Parts: sequence; structure tokens; C-alpha cells
Amino acid sequence: MGRKVNPIGFRLGIIKEHKSRWFAAGKQYTEQLDEDRNIRAMVFDALNKDDRPSRDSRQNSKNKAGISNIEIERQPNQVHVIIDTA
Repeated sequence: MGRKVNPIGFRLGIIKEHKSRWFAAGKQYTEQLDEDRNIRAMVFDALNKDDRPSRDSRQNSKNKAGISNIEIERQPNQVHVIIDTA
């Protein structure tokens, strides 16, 4: 019998690139991973914020800004956030 494998996780690093590029050891890893999640949430919230009511139901989707990908690169004293949009 075969096992079900997540296709993105299986091909990660071969066909698809990682969405975060950095290295950390021990407790720093969990802190930076949580910080990456918070950065992505902040970017989505800031760019999708729209106080005007929309008549079009298609625009009520989660991604109004057309963000397709957010990549985060870390260096010792810098954080680079790369935002791909439509």
C-alpha cells in the first residue's frame, strides 16, 4: 500500500522554493518562525485593508491586494521581505 504525501512538501527545494530563507538554531528557530508568521499576517492585513463597502461579492475575498507570494530572507542584522503581486 502506498502512502499519501503532501505534493508541496515532497517537491520543496526541487520544483518549488522555500518561502523563507534563513538559519537559526534552538530557541531562535521558533522565535523567528513565529515572527515570519506575524510578518505575513501584518502584510496581508495592511494591504487588504479597505474601509469602503464593496458591492461586488468577488472583491470580498481574503486577498484583495493580489498578493501571490511573500518571501522572507534574513541576514544577521537585516530582514528582507519580498512581496509578489498580480
